[in-house]
Amino acid sequence: MTFELRRVSAFGFFRMLVGAMFAAIPLTCLASAIAEMRGDEVAQWEKTPATVLSAKRGEMVLNDLWLFQPAMGAAADAPSGQWGWIRVPGSWDRGSWETGRYEGVLALGKGGAWEGLKTETPSQAFPVLALRGVDRAWFQRDVTIPPDWAGRRVVLDLERVATDAKVFVNGKPCGSIQWPGGTADVTAAIKPGALNTIRLLVIATGDGKEVLQYMDAHIATKSEAILKHRGIIGDVVLFSEPSAGRIDGIFTKPSVRNKELGLDIELAGIQSGGPAKLDATVINIQTGETEKTWELNVEIPQPDADGQAMLRDVKLPWENPKLWDYKQPNLYTLKLALNGAGLDDEFTQRFGFREFRIAGRQFLLNERPYNFQLHGLGDPTIPFVAANQIDSLLAVNVNAAEMWPNPDLIRGNANTRALVARVADEKGLPLMVGISDPTGIFDPAEPDVSPETFAAWQKVMERSWKQLRNSPSVVVLLVAGNRFSHADDQNPLRVGNRKNLDFDAIWKRTKAEPGNKLIEAIKALDPTRPVTSHHNANVGDFQTSNNYLNLLPLQEREDWLSVWAKSGDMPFSAVEFDAPFAATMNRGRKGWVGESTTEPWLTEFLSIYQGAKAYDEEDPAYRGMIARNFVSGQDYKGLDITTSKAFLPFTA
Repeated sequence: MTFELRRVSAFGFFRMLVGAMFAAIPLTCLASAIAEMRGDEVAQWEKTPATVLSAKRGEMVLNDLWLFQPAMGAAADAPSGQWGWIRVPGSWDRGSWETGRYEGVLALGKGGAWEGLKTETPSQAFPVLALRGVDRAWFQRDVTIPPDWAGRRVVLDLERVATDAKVFVNGKPCGSIQWPGGTADVTAAIKPGALNTIRLLVIATGDGKEVLQYMDAHIATKSEAILKHRGIIGDVVLFSEPSAGRIDGIFTKPSVRNKELGLDIELAGIQSGGPAKLDATVINIQTGETEKTWELNVEIPQPDADGQAMLRDVKLPWENPKLWDYKQPNLYTLKLALNGAGLDDEFTQRFGFREFRIAGRQFLLNERPYNFQLHGLGDPTIPFVAANQIDSLLAVNVNAAEMWPNPDLIRGNANTRALVARVADEKGLPLMVGISDPTGIFDPAEPDVSPETFAAWQKVMERSWKQLRNSPSVVVLLVAGNRFSHADDQNPLRVGNRKNLDFDAIWKRTKAEPGNKLIEAIKALDPTRPVTSHHNANVGDFQTSNNYLNLLPLQEREDWLSVWAKSGDMPFSAVEFDAPFAATMNRGRKGWVGESTTEPWLTEFLSIYQGAKAYDEEDPAYRGMIARNFVSGQDYKGLDITTSKAFLPFTA
């Protein structure tokens, strides 16, 4: 199977948020009563499209309103109370309202486990309910399976679940899916051509660990781990594929230099190797026209004990493809058929023909120099919000965006990077994208990770990579944030100079070597993209930095990269840049957590340039603001010079 994100039309979540209205479907298969829906949103189960991917494959995106009720106490073994409603994707309890918008519960039931539950509506803009104290819940919906799925293997894919789920189809147990997501084979329970009931028991459990937040080379703060989401927080997809030998995924590897489309073809369910025929067609998505076809004979390798094999480095010559580029989102559909050696399968894959690589100090996009004009990009959960953000960046000629590598493997954390990448594919914006920061499994800079623990990370990292690997917008992969930096890595003599950055034996042991081990594991899967991390010294294919030059004189700022321009041996990207940084004017005695609650030093900094005159010209509004916010021991309440109106005379 393929793990590429399948939300082709945002069928469920986007539609529901804008409140589209359709007739409710009959729920004849349900024995329990159903709560009355608040507002105008209703389930559209009868309208769930069955997409034909090929003559051998199909899929149904099950994002929609699902029936929902807690599973606590006596109700844990089977749902017994009245059903409520929840959005999928959605969360029944937001431990943090800072990470995406996965509001979920729309209607509460009565009786059973509903009794005594605490609810709240934390956002007036999104009037949904959050449940407190619920760690298990039932989800259920019906779906009519196409009759032509008979004889196929049918699989349920939960893109992301917070945090684990047990799967039941038509009352039969079909296995479980562990954090952060995965698949369950439901072939034995599904009934093609009939109405089927899918029920999930979602178990939301944290790991009880403290979370480290890294803000600089030697500064880390600890906080209690919070389960930020509880529920199904990614796409739910039901798909069918051949039950025997089949294509299990394709990695497209276009080369502008070599004028060829390379393919790695993953195979599953095969009994033996042997000769086979490969037919490939590429269709221009914008025009619908077939642009190129190939026919060739290939040799299927012998499978492993699990029936899996890889047909590597299939090369398809292509002289003049339409390149995917900045503001030129040319996209193709690859249709691939394999026949022979027990295989009879057809597979489709979207991709863009582009190449991004490093040559010395230079990025090259499609073999021309490409200097980043970089901006940050958030983690929207809705496609049209991602589209609006990307359109805004393109309108001001931002030509690359970084999705900050948040630690998405901490249990309950969201990850919408594949969704954003798909939108960026269609807009023509190159991205630097985080991929499976191991925090939550182990510290990224831990030098002595056991082989078993490292392998556990590799497994989930590979799944995340498969969701991104065919997106042409993803030009750089990031493995972590603020974890491998060095206190002297912004020294102008070291910036972008790998040999000058490689100077500290302790740092190498405790940061550089563990970081490079992660990067090597990613590059073993994907040799086509540069891999680095956010603020990393020389850990990765190029250096990135949180480059806050603050109050340095202008001439020094202008000269900062002069040594790199003469002798640098890799690209340098100031992934964060500011002069001054928002906290520069605060004393910062409490470190990063207390940045805005320690006394401001604006006047003291200005005295560097003005001397005593800075104190003589101190504005009365500024002095009054300091007095009003003073608490004790030089502590201040909510003092932030970037938002305080008292500073407007100074910033105007």
